[in-house]
Amino acid sequence: MKKDIFDGGIYILDGAIATLLFDKGMRFNDLPEDFMMRNPEVLRAIHREYRLAGADILTTNTFNLTRIIAEKLDLHDRAEEIVKCAVELARSADEAYVAGSIGPTSGSCDNETAVSAFEKQAHLIDSAGTDLIILETMTSPEEASIALKAVKSISKLPTIVSFAHQDPANTIKSALALGALKPSALGANCGGDPRDMIRTIAGIRHSWRGVICAEPSAGIPSLKNDRLIWPVAADDMAEIAVELAHAGASLIGSCCGSTPEFTAAIARVLRK
Repeated sequence: MKKDIFDGGIYILDGAIATLLFDKGMRFNDLPEDFMMRNPEVLRAIHREYRLAGADILTTNTFNLTRIIAEKLDLHDRAEEIVKCAVELARSADEAYVAGSIGPTSGSCDNETAVSAFEKQAHLIDSAGTDLIILETMTSPEEASIALKAVKSISKLPTIVSFAHQDPANTIKSALALGALKPSALGANCGGDPRDMIRTIAGIRHSWRGVICAEPSAGIPSLKNDRLIWPVAADDMAEIAVELAHAGASLIGSCCGSTPEFTAAIARVLRK
């Protein structure tokens, strides 16, 4: 029987997916969901690598689906197929928790369209059999509130709300604005210098007694020979992970620019 990952203990989330897909041939203007449907075994291998590296929680490759549904992009009529495929691929990794990833809309649609898109994605993810839902890289408390209410109207799955990390003050304010809606966890992901997230997590902990999630990016990349170069190394991220845990986070992973090497380094220091 699996443990309750919201019990306050330390649990490791996986890292970036798109970063690895670029190395596997995905172009910068491709949607990861489209690449997955054409190359499912690549995603299966990525989930397996993160699990072997020590991730307790694997996120589905469905982050862009909200925007795809809301804007009726080319793949919108395959939404159910995409979710089923993404969940099956993540579930194929041994004994991991599977978190259904829901990202923000592009911000160009009205509230009614956004609600409909969030509800549809929540229904598909719930029906496909994930263990939890993560609303990640949310850019405003208003949209995050719409998303969380929509998810709660459809699903009883535990739901994390994670904001795109900006400066600590704004991210803390955004996260705490969602506290009254009682998400299963609050937190932050992505952003620039991952060290800045330590202050953010400490600020959230000051006023939020619930579970906190932290998934920083590997810094701000530079472009060299048509490749993104990320400034933060795996061992540096592991040191930051320790500080994030001390600041109050218990669900800890990494975001853009990270790889299974980062997950292994984080797991190594947090499981001592």
